[in-house]
Amino acid sequence: MSYADQVKHTNEQKLEALLKTLPSCCRIYLSSLTEEKASNTILAYARDLQVYFEYITREIPRFSDRPASALSTGEVGSITDPEAAGFVLFLRSYKNKDGIRRTNSSAGAKRKIGTVKNFYRFFCKSEVFDCNPMDVVATPKVTGPEGTRLDVSEAALLMDNVEFGNNLRGRQKKFHIREKNRDLALVYLMLSTGIRVSECVALDIDDIDTDERCLLLHKEGTTAAKIYYSDECNAYLMG
Repeated sequence: MSYADQVKHTNEQKLEALLKTLPSCCRIYLSSLTEEKASNTILAYARDLQVYFEYITREIPRFSDRPASALSTGEVGSITDPEAAGFVLFLRSYKNKDGIRRTNSSAGAKRKIGTVKNFYRFFCKSEVFDCNPMDVVATPKVTGPEGTRLDVSEAALLMDNVEFGNNLRGRQKKFHIREKNRDLALVYLMLSTGIRVSECVALDIDDIDTDERCLLLHKEGTTAAKIYYSDECNAYLMG
């Protein structure tokens, strides 16, 4: 079993356990995403919905003291606009089922609200729900610095450290000498293509075509995409 298949299998097991704690309509919604979203993404959506239903069963009196799994599809669709709006305040600070205090950054709150909005939108589109109560909820604005990028000199310094093992000692140095070519290939592949660490470690040998100078990247919810790399990168991979 490949690394990607192992991750998918683990995520599916976690998702199945989580679905047992949620209303049955959540399974229908999340199942509809399997063709377009990766297992990591679907699991994250399920966790977002879990937080939402923790809010529903704790903060809305007519649903209090009931497990979320006992809520019918009709009850889920009966949430009013004011009740939905209270979810924003709940996200600022709440205790999870284990009694641990949780807070959300603007980015975290934005993702959770977006997940719940899409959940209701799905059932409104299929005419199971009459309206989307989350439409009244404003999505938090997220501001922040642009992603950090290495300039040419920083990338060169990184490659030098990988190649020469600067500041390594004893057993670290021996391990470095043995694995240097592998590490150079991995780091240069990421530098030259911009793929993520998680995408890099998920690659199998069969995903790399050294003749065509490209790799097959299995991106979220899509067919594999071809990513081309330079001759210099190919030399590291062949080294």
